[in-house]
Amino acid sequence: MIYVVEKMERELFHEDWIAKTKIYTNSISAMIEKEMEGKRPFIARDLIHKLKKIPGIKNLQVIRTNGKEAFEDFETFYKVKEVYLFSPEVIEEYLNLREGKANVVSDEKIDIVLKEGKEKEYYGYDEKGKVFYDYYLPILNKPECHKCHGEKEKIRGILKISLSDEKFAEHLNNHLSIMLWISVATVIILIIVISWIVYNLVSKPLNTVIKTIKDIEHGDKNQRIGLKSNDEIGYMAAHFNIMLDRLKQESHLASLGKIATILAHEIKNPIAGISGAVQLIDEELPASDPKREIINMIIKEVQRLDSMLKDLLKFSKPIVVDPKVHDLNKLITDTIHLLEFKCRKGKISIDTNLDNNIPNIFIDGEKIQQVLLNICINAIESMREDGKLTIATSMDKPSGSEYIQIDISDTGCGISPEVMKNIFTPFFTTKKEGSGLGLPISLRIVEKHMGTIKTESVVDKGSKFLIILPLDNSLNILKGDAEYNDSEVLL
Repeated sequence: MIYVVEKMERELFHEDWIAKTKIYTNSISAMIEKEMEGKRPFIARDLIHKLKKIPGIKNLQVIRTNGKEAFEDFETFYKVKEVYLFSPEVIEEYLNLREGKANVVSDEKIDIVLKEGKEKEYYGYDEKGKVFYDYYLPILNKPECHKCHGEKEKIRGILKISLSDEKFAEHLNNHLSIMLWISVATVIILIIVISWIVYNLVSKPLNTVIKTIKDIEHGDKNQRIGLKSNDEIGYMAAHFNIMLDRLKQESHLASLGKIATILAHEIKNPIAGISGAVQLIDEELPASDPKREIINMIIKEVQRLDSMLKDLLKFSKPIVVDPKVHDLNKLITDTIHLLEFKCRKGKISIDTNLDNNIPNIFIDGEKIQQVLLNICINAIESMREDGKLTIATSMDKPSGSEYIQIDISDTGCGISPEVMKNIFTPFFTTKKEGSGLGLPISLRIVEKHMGTIKTESVVDKGSKFLIILPLDNSLNILKGDAEYNDSEVLL
């Protein structure tokens, strides 16, 4: 970068040199002609000596066509004093000056300028690496000069000016020093800023993650990563917490499964014995015996207890999905066919608004149909005659990722806020008959597809269940170790 700046500075300085040099040479040439016309060659000599002292001018010479430097001897004076009649005072003043010896200037470029008869400029670096700039201006033999110099030569001399790079070098060194300090300061600031960014956006969040992992390793299973950022680490932390919650849930379910298995073995046989004994008693009682009503009630309760044990075993098993590519609209249409009889019986109409533009999705068709049946049957049972069940599909991009939404709405009695808080809690139910496991299992199935279920409800107006499934979930669906293949609807 500094090299580029130096190059730009040199180019700008070069352009400035060219402009100034042309002004210098033209002015000097005009002044020399004026003093020579005024019969004052000694003043022209003094003028040249003074101009040489101007800062930035390295050398200034008037060179005759014979190669000698003009105004360094009295050759010019001896020529003009024969032509002009100088006053004694002028002659005495000139003769009092110390007579110098003119040097022969050795410069090949002078011959080129004399030959071409036009101004030339040369710019570059010398052997010591310093910048040089030489400018050559031919001094033409004008008619007013013929009286002293004759008419033979077209050019009577060359004005050569050489500029020094000392001023530029000083300016450049100062500028480079400033640039160097600015660069150092910029690097330090960048290091501080980058260090702050790395610490706050990388090191600190990672240390939080590592600390949480260590706490979990030491037995604190309730620890979670408290990061809410929207970057990659925040995304990782959020999904790590989800994974921990699922592992904890799976652990609890595994424990529940063991307990349920033990209970099933311990309770199922006595229940079977009770059921068999009660049925034998029922067969021996006369048809008109009032005790048969009590017996039937006992049989019904035993069957309900047996059904709850089966549901408990199903809920305690981890859900495993077998995902395949499915047309979701067709899956919904097939589900509606299964609901037609129940809807006709309850005089419930079904309205659909399926988006034909949604693509196929990677899901477990049987499990998702089980979810649809659970939610739809709950909706149907919440409505009176002439109620309407509406099922719609659509696409959404809430955070850049594509999701497919299944909107199931009803015009039933609605769900109160108190009940809404517990609808996904296992074994919670407001029905006289039912295990309270339908919605919890439905939520687990949808979460297994990396989706979720959202609910809205207004009492006496109806409810809405929104099933949200990510479109690109083929790499995210997790398969468990146990199997859950029963597609029976749990109510």
